[in-house]
Amino acid sequence: MRLPPEVLYTTAVEYLDCQTVVSLSMTCRDLHTLLNTSQTLWKSLTYRKTGINYIHQGGTWRQACFDPEFHELCPHLSSLTFDHVLADRIQRFHQVLESQPFEEIECTISNCEIKTPDLWMCLTKGCDHVGCGRTKNQHAIDHFLSSNHPLCVKINTLEFWCYKCTKWMGKQNLYPAETQLTERIISSFLKPNTYPYQFLKTHFAAWNKRRYIERGMYKIVESDKLYFLSRDFLMRWREFLLSNQGPPECIDNWSLVGNADAVREHGRGCRDEPQCCSTSRFWYYF
Repeated sequence: MRLPPEVLYTTAVEYLDCQTVVSLSMTCRDLHTLLNTSQTLWKSLTYRKTGINYIHQGGTWRQACFDPEFHELCPHLSSLTFDHVLADRIQRFHQVLESQPFEEIECTISNCEIKTPDLWMCLTKGCDHVGCGRTKNQHAIDHFLSSNHPLCVKINTLEFWCYKCTKWMGKQNLYPAETQLTERIISSFLKPNTYPYQFLKTHFAAWNKRRYIERGMYKIVESDKLYFLSRDFLMRWREFLLSNQGPPECIDNWSLVGNADAVREHGRGCRDEPQCCSTSRFWYYF
């Protein structure tokens, strides 16, 4: 007795894992044919296994199902692939930005007076929460801990953060699928000729590309040099990486050395231009 294809499909998706389905296909011609012709079946199997419903352009769901790197993608970003969820979050985002001047937007927690730029909007459908960052009163992360809403967006830069995966979504990622989906979502949020589009294009979002690069510079590698930098610069750089201000301006580190002239005279100073600040020059000493 041959089972109809729809019964095979339902059984495979609801009760079997990918490896079991592949093993059974060796003895079931119809299932073997279904696996070779249906990307939808592979997508359903992969989604049930990982909770991820998006892949990079040109990718196949069959390959994704067995790719260890695919399983490193953020499954929570999948919620924004549904049109009704994305439309709800776009509407809320424009409501927040257009309700009052940008500088006056506040954390939605009563008695919290923190305003932009360190504000995060929840990306869970139907949620109106806008909370301040962890360097302020931590209302954004407190909201995640109490509601289990994992995704949020920084309203002044449209950068996405997942609390459960503890990572940024976007160009600094090693996974093209995450990057491509994030960029599509951002494009949906930014409608040309609207206030948010014009504002974000001319403000903090202009520095996003540099932030993507510099956020990965916390890793220490063997070839790294030791730089003496002022605490003031490090604090300003930290705020830049958190999207709370623009990049640090060019600074002079001679104040860190007791006698700058003596150092200069003996030739111990060596000029360099590290990637962490493409517009500045720093001094390091041996």
